[in-house]
Amino acid sequence: MIFKNGEILLGDFAFKKTDIRIHEGRIREIGDNLAPYEGEETFDLKGKYLVPGFIDIHIHGAAGEDYSNGTVSGMKRMASYLASVGVTSFLPTSMTMPMDELLDLYKRTEDFMKDEENEGARLLGIYMEGPFFSFDKRGAQDENYLIHPEKAVFKELLDASKNTVRIISLAPELPGAMKFIEEIDKSKVTVALGHTVCNYDQAKEAFEKGATLVTHLFNGMLPFLHRAPGILGAASEREDIFCELICDGVHIHEAAIRLAFKLLSEDRIVLISDGLSTMGCPLDYTPKGGYKSGHRRIFLKDGAAKLKDGTLAGSNTPLSVCVKRAVSFGIKVESAIKAATINPAKVIFMDHETGSIEVGKLADLVIMDKELNVVKTFKEGKEVQPFSGYFPK
Repeated sequence: MIFKNGEILLGDFAFKKTDIRIHEGRIREIGDNLAPYEGEETFDLKGKYLVPGFIDIHIHGAAGEDYSNGTVSGMKRMASYLASVGVTSFLPTSMTMPMDELLDLYKRTEDFMKDEENEGARLLGIYMEGPFFSFDKRGAQDENYLIHPEKAVFKELLDASKNTVRIISLAPELPGAMKFIEEIDKSKVTVALGHTVCNYDQAKEAFEKGATLVTHLFNGMLPFLHRAPGILGAASEREDIFCELICDGVHIHEAAIRLAFKLLSEDRIVLISDGLSTMGCPLDYTPKGGYKSGHRRIFLKDGAAKLKDGTLAGSNTPLSVCVKRAVSFGIKVESAIKAATINPAKVIFMDHETGSIEVGKLADLVIMDKELNVVKTFKEGKEVQPFSGYFPK
């Protein structure tokens, strides 16, 4: 297959009018005026953008399903919906739950990863969000199951997942946390700081011991103050720290989005959806008792996903829409897309395979119109079918 006549966001994250050839699931050639082989399909991109497939490394659920509910059918439904909105790879993100439920969930995840019939987004591994969090910044995490970091607990979960945990988020001020960070094999698992009341010095020490990611910057942490700069202050002083942003227009003010990009640069921001089961569901409807997310119930209130008591939970905004909103806030198109593609790929050590349009990489691609709406998604060169699943009533 050849894509022609469009503006293609190449590996340097600059748009160029050129052509690309896809063969056997990978990008095989990039060049001007590529001639199709006999019988080769040609896709006309006139008036459109071609960008890398989006990679959502922090997402709990979508289309009425939630990863923490622990069903393979739910994971499949999530993957199908995500692909239809431009996400070609994702890390399903677990909530704080009882140990036995997490173990069962992680065991089932590997089963889904092996499912060769999954035509939706590719599941790359697990984001372990909890249970090593601060009570004071628990957000929507279940306080009944919060514990201090323990290597033995993590090893049991890692073994259950067949070593597919890619990110673990924790509060570094908890007893044992610094030693825990130090002992993690950070060549395979990325350590993130989140749901924490840590101060600047504690965050700095955690980064020195090998943490390289901040879970949803600004949310679930102490604010930046001129005498207490906190996580943001510590992260801003290093060049090796990535920071997630929920750019849904609800969790963070647009001025803070602009500030983060300016302070940390386009190379260190990772846009995430932090999506919940409400993502993609009708905004004017919540099933009786709410949407199930682990041990929590999520309700749509004024278009936002919240707990029954009004606590803001994750979002219901797809990553592609977060990119569009970032651009509406003043972020360059190229920078916003970079933050949702190659940057998350780097966080989970997958940038050699995906995250940018370069020869040899997987043909995970998204066609967008000039208003940044997703037109078509391709996973490994195959066009993803529109999501046809029902929504809960």
